[in-house]
Amino acid sequence: ARSGRVAEAITAYEQLFADRTRVLGPDAPDTLFTRNNLAGLLGRSGRVVEAIAAFEQLLADLRRVLGPDAPHALTARSNLAGLLGESGRVAEAIAAYEQLLADQIRILGPDAPQTQTTRDSLASWFATSGRVVEAIAGYEQLLADRTRVLGPDSSDTLATRNTLASLLAGAGRLAEAITAFEQLLADQRRVLDPDAPQTLATRDSLAFWLGESGRVAEAITAYEQLLAVQSRMLGPDDPGTLATRRNVAALLGRSGRVAEAITAYEQLLADQCRVLGADAPDSLATRDSIAELLCRSGRVAEAVAAYEHLLADQCRVLGPDATDTLETRQTLARSLGESGRLAEAITAFEQLWADQVRVLGEDAPDTLATRSNLARWLGRSGRVAEAIGALEQLWADQVRVLGADAPDTLTTRNNLAGWLGRSGRVAEAITAFEQLLADRTRLLGPDHPDTLATRSNLAWALGESGRVAEAITAFEQLLADQRRVLGSDDPQTLFTRSNLAGSLGRSGRVAEAITAFEQLLADQRRVLCPDDPQTLFTRSNLAGLLAESGRLAEAVTAFEELLADRTRLLGPEAPQTVTTRNNLDWLEQRRSDREES
Repeated sequence: ARSGRVAEAITAYEQLFADRTRVLGPDAPDTLFTRNNLAGLLGRSGRVVEAIAAFEQLLADLRRVLGPDAPHALTARSNLAGLLGESGRVAEAIAAYEQLLADQIRILGPDAPQTQTTRDSLASWFATSGRVVEAIAGYEQLLADRTRVLGPDSSDTLATRNTLASLLAGAGRLAEAITAFEQLLADQRRVLDPDAPQTLATRDSLAFWLGESGRVAEAITAYEQLLAVQSRMLGPDDPGTLATRRNVAALLGRSGRVAEAITAYEQLLADQCRVLGADAPDSLATRDSIAELLCRSGRVAEAVAAYEHLLADQCRVLGPDATDTLETRQTLARSLGESGRLAEAITAFEQLWADQVRVLGEDAPDTLATRSNLARWLGRSGRVAEAIGALEQLWADQVRVLGADAPDTLTTRNNLAGWLGRSGRVAEAITAFEQLLADRTRLLGPDHPDTLATRSNLAWALGESGRVAEAITAFEQLLADQRRVLGSDDPQTLFTRSNLAGSLGRSGRVAEAITAFEQLLADQRRVLCPDDPQTLFTRSNLAGLLAESGRLAEAVTAFEELLADRTRLLGPEAPQTVTTRNNLDWLEQRRSDREES
């Protein structure tokens, strides 16, 4: 099991269970312990529904044989609660942990290690369910108690500080999180060792969140320094060293250095294949990252081919029902949609949904995520009424399974509001976005990226309703906040500049809009890459505004260049390519008519 050969381990435990039942009896402690290990392995292998059933049966027998307060019974309850959460039954998981915590406090005491571990798990599931404020409060209280009981320098205390810093970052409080990681790093260097694994892990987290905060150059430097230490301490072929190289490649891609990023990934993949093997999980994960970067940079046809090859290998190595295999089917379906093969994408999502229901259960988070993606592509294919109906049903199920405040539930509300707006039900969309904004502000705070994204969507809906002046004001205020919180080069900040420029054009301020799009285009080429879909979208908008302002020759040239690039990247029949060709044909006809007159 530790070497990753989980299927063989399951078979071995099943045989051991049968033998121990025959020799010792079904109620012997060793037999029950074997059942616990077998159930845990079923969960690790992705057979979560079977694992939950196994733990429920085991728990009933432990209570009967050992008593409800026996340590093994409490451990089984903890394992069962964790699997309920992993299966998407988050509300049940939280309730199970709360009941377990009450019993552990009664039996073991509030300061027992097992009790504190349950508090840790409970706070973690609060975060997963969207109850971020409660999660942060839970970890702050746990940190105070661990500091009191174990001391400020104990490994569990330091680990709690790490988790709390990560939660602050996830809540959008990036400045606080970065400070917390910096302080933690100083203490780990003092208490543990500058090169201790936990210290290196904190340096990794600090570098990651520097990147997320928009300080990409600092993040790359931090990763490169970490990489030097890991190469010296662990060796160039250590999994940790290879993982850091992967993070550097990811940041290079995010900073717009796409060619360097792809080269870094390809070099990493070659080393992973040599060290770990071509079929190792990390090697397959790097191939996934390369395909994702190809898709994000606009090379969608190449991305589809890469995902198809990866999927074939995952089916062979991991099996068709493995979690990573199912995830690749998800990204492949999405790439098919991005390449304009909408009908194939919808079919792929429908087939994936059916398989996830069979393997994971209908309420598993990944199953619900596939329903969300299916609704998106139904809408993009023009089946907007079906998309709205699918999202309404998904919302109801997420409220039941995850809770009304869970992040995924809020995302579905966001998507539903967007499709309401696109279907012409703009007043309903505005109301839905306003209500969502209030809830995200309450749960996540005003500066969380999701809260800022909701403000962007609300401003868009205001513009769609004809309230263009209000939309421009909303986008301007949002842009100032995004620059402060996320940084000027963050993709969301750039997206808001695009929306603001578009709103200026719709309001008749065409010259200002053209200037705004030209400045944005220069920054997108620098930060994203020339072939990024958003860069191409800006070029399309700019060409349209040039035509609207009467600069027809410039507009024709811009559309011709855009058509060549979209044909190269997406193919001649992709929807974006066809739209560009139609715009160019119309514009050339308009120019011809003007010349004749």
